[in-house]
Amino acid sequence: RVSMGTGLKLPVYQHDDALATARRLKSEHGYALIGAALDPRAIELSELRKRPARIALCLGNEASGLDPECLDACDT
Repeated sequence: RVSMGTGLKLPVYQHDDALATARRLKSEHGYALIGAALDPRAIELSELRKRPARIALCLGNEASGLDPECLDACDT
């Protein structure tokens, strides 16, 4: 849940190829890709000791989550 109106202050972008956009954010702009997933390789966010300056949070849908290719592209 968000406070009244706070959710409207977050920039939201829509792209035809989310994976290509995420890879471009990483390679051209220095973002760390963090995938939110139920996966054996996953760690708790509280375990992320050194938080990168720029983060792109990758989220999948409720039914199937992130696809394997996207998970493999993620740094964490």
